[in-house]
Amino acid sequence: MNTMKKRILSSVLAVAAAASMAVPAFAAGNETEITGTYEEVEIKVLVPATATAKINPYALDIELEDTSKTKISGQQIVTDPAAIVNQSSMNLGVSASVLGTIKTGSDMKFATASTKGSGTEGSDDYVAPATTKSAFIYLQMKTADGLANSDIDTTKNEVKVDSLAPKVAAWNDAFDAEKDIVVGTKSASKENMVTLKPATGGTVVDGGIAMFRLSGDCVTAPKTDWVETDGFTVNVAFTFAPVAATPAP
Repeated sequence: MNTMKKRILSSVLAVAAAASMAVPAFAAGNETEITGTYEEVEIKVLVPATATAKINPYALDIELEDTSKTKISGQQIVTDPAAIVNQSSMNLGVSASVLGTIKTGSDMKFATASTKGSGTEGSDDYVAPATTKSAFIYLQMKTADGLANSDIDTTKNEVKVDSLAPKVAAWNDAFDAEKDIVVGTKSASKENMVTLKPATGGTVVDGGIAMFRLSGDCVTAPKTDWVETDGFTVNVAFTFAPVAATPAP
């Protein structure tokens, strides 16, 4: 009986001894201080400074400026190849807003809907085709495969037209005109001003590109003829934001 009692007391003492030895391990200043500091994330995107577009009322074939003279067909508003390049170390969501002004001396107008009209003549929703000199213009963007370093003209800080033209031609044939577009709305402040709603261009992966262009339609034979002084200037303001990568399946 005494032997059993001694064993129990011995176990209690052993536990107490272990506990007393463990206390200093938590109280000896073994602490970690973590300091949080904001670190700016660099978003680096190559954006061309300028681009050109053509008003092409009869939708004639337009030759691009690449070596192969790639042709764009069937477009009344034709933009030379242009693209942004994501040079950040992350995927980026891209959107854009557009501000357009009519060229000084031109009597053309920005249309707020297709100049081709809509509906069936005689129906309640029929809209007759426009007859005044006007163009319905919107922005389109489409993400595409990445490019090699040799595809970028470092002197102009833009994608080489020879690298981009084949992609643009393929896009012209396959692009869904109802996707990722910006529709023009008449501004109340100036007669010849048009403000376009933001467009969602989608996600541009690290090293990827997003092609963009102005597209649309215009009156083929207006009451006053199209002349060389007709034109417009459009400013495209891009917005970029990091997005999470899509998890691998």
